[in-house]
Amino acid sequence: MQFLERSIGGPRECLGVDSREAWERKAKTIRVRMGLPPRLTEAAEKRAAFVSAGRWVFDCPCGSAGLASHEWGVGICPDCGTVYGVTFPRNREAVEAALLERPVGNRHYFPDAEVAERRGLGRAERLSDLRQENDLRGLGSTKERG
Repeated sequence: MQFLERSIGGPRECLGVDSREAWERKAKTIRVRMGLPPRLTEAAEKRAAFVSAGRWVFDCPCGSAGLASHEWGVGICPDCGTVYGVTFPRNREAVEAALLERPVGNRHYFPDAEVAERRGLGRAERLSDLRQENDLRGLGSTKERG
């Protein structure tokens, strides 16, 4: 997935879709390939987006995870077929810039306290945490941050 070298991915980058409708069609196709019915169900609740291995994702209550799109404001779980509204950090672009300074395999960010706790972190991560970690590893340029 070479695109992850230059961006933090969502469905457009990871699946090559150009609209929410195309993404829903792709999700239905994936479900059929998994031997599941092609239906998708809209959920009333919202889920918090986070970055895992360079992709915006969300945890689904079914135990799986799905890609999340800041562009379309939703995430789709391919396992249970649920479409959720997804919340992103207000400083998403700055977070992505900090993460892009890292190798793809080390691009993780957990801005939601509940998600961070499930991953064994003491609290939600902040942009300043990412920048401090980058500085400690000699990644990026402090001058570029202003």
